[in-house]
Amino acid sequence: MKPSPTLPRLKFSIVFLATLAAISARPICTQVQQSQPHLTPQELRLYQRARTPMDWTADEIRVNRDLQHIQLAESQRDLPVILKKVGDSVATLFQNLPNITCAEKVVSHARSFQSHSTGEEGSTYWFRYQVLVHMRDGTPFLEEYRTETNGNVVDYARFPHAPMHASRPIATVLNFHPHIQAACRFRYFGRQDIEGRQCEVVGFAQTPDGDPTVSVLRLRNKTAGLLLQGLAWIDATSHQMLRIQTDLLAPRPDVGLEVLTTEIDFRDIQLAETPATFRLPSRVTIDLWTGGQHFRNIHEYSDFKLFRVESRIGGTP
Repeated sequence: MKPSPTLPRLKFSIVFLATLAAISARPICTQVQQSQPHLTPQELRLYQRARTPMDWTADEIRVNRDLQHIQLAESQRDLPVILKKVGDSVATLFQNLPNITCAEKVVSHARSFQSHSTGEEGSTYWFRYQVLVHMRDGTPFLEEYRTETNGNVVDYARFPHAPMHASRPIATVLNFHPHIQAACRFRYFGRQDIEGRQCEVVGFAQTPDGDPTVSVLRLRNKTAGLLLQGLAWIDATSHQMLRIQTDLLAPRPDVGLEVLTTEIDFRDIQLAETPATFRLPSRVTIDLWTGGQHFRNIHEYSDFKLFRVESRIGGTP
């Protein structure tokens, strides 16, 4: 009798859950009240040796699947102006963005490349996703988290097939905020047409020595600080984000993370309670490779609303 393929796929999903559910940026209240997490000396050395989009050769750019048909920039002369305009756009977004909540649909898949199976297992779940915006000296800090649709805190043990990513899709934009740009390196790649819109393509990488925001991977007996690099497609007219793709600044074999790629698509969102529109993530795809296993989560966001907390004081019925 052949063993059921469900068991290994379930095992893969649980491994992914144990990995990604443990990745987090320090919650915002802790960020404000306590010092942010820092890299260990070993992590600093690892990331200081990392190769980033700033180091890509012309040949590497031409074969990159995300940069097909790009009109390459002849120099970096336009980069300061682009960073200034996109920085102003990001600053305006977070100055005006209220606390919001939305519906989150999560489709999770797991696949093994060590076995010769080509099957995938997909599970779909619905949550509410909340974003709270806090400002400190003009710099935004975000608290992003999810609840079940009834408002209860998510018990991740109930969702073994829904490994929850902890990369914060809205906070990713903060790398381009004027107060945070100093913690990244940037490179202007040129212009590319995306979905019929002309975009400026900018590469970025968090710099280990630049006091970056560190995401923390917590395992049973170890903790790892994660930094990111990636590409951003910026609307050439509005200077707002159209797409961001991120990868680990360096693989982390010490904690079993080989590849962690996130692709974020943005669109204009109008809340029912206000005529203003905000450029926010609408779809996020996360791919993780570890130990010959590939995991994918697809997150779709809809039904954006203002986030309100109501309380009542009344007598006993």
